[in-house]
Amino acid sequence: MLERILDEAIKLELSLSRLYLLFKAHHPKDAKFWESMAKEEVGHASQIERFKKTLLENGKSTNEYSDVDLTKIMANNTQTQKLIEDFEEGVSRELAFRTAVKLENSASEEHYRIIFNAETESRLTKVFQSLSLEDKKHYNRLLDYIEKKNIQI
Repeated sequence: MLERILDEAIKLELSLSRLYLLFKAHHPKDAKFWESMAKEEVGHASQIERFKKTLLENGKSTNEYSDVDLTKIMANNTQTQKLIEDFEEGVSRELAFRTAVKLENSASEEHYRIIFNAETESRLTKVFQSLSLEDKKHYNRLLDYIEKKNIQI
């Protein structure tokens, strides 16, 4: 179960990166911003992947997160994949930012829910705490950028 949660979390981070690169392609005016966001999502996926590799190499397994709703994470992945398909041909600047704000907020909520459901203080909990903080930073960076550039969402 834990490996599946980690796989889905990795998939979500990489999907967010692809979506942000798509926004970059459609909106050169904001290219540096979207590229930065995309790179950070890849970094998040790498962080989870490193933890997963360490966990598997040490032969450790835990049911600590057995009550995590995997269907919620999978639904977020499906939603993000659909957005990538829907926006392939184009997306307005406002909708791109509105979508990113919504996704970052929901990712933060999901990471918080995973942390909250943990019964013990573990390295995995720390990984998701770190990701939750990064999500909040992304959310706030998005809002700051939107305000600075006067983007109406």
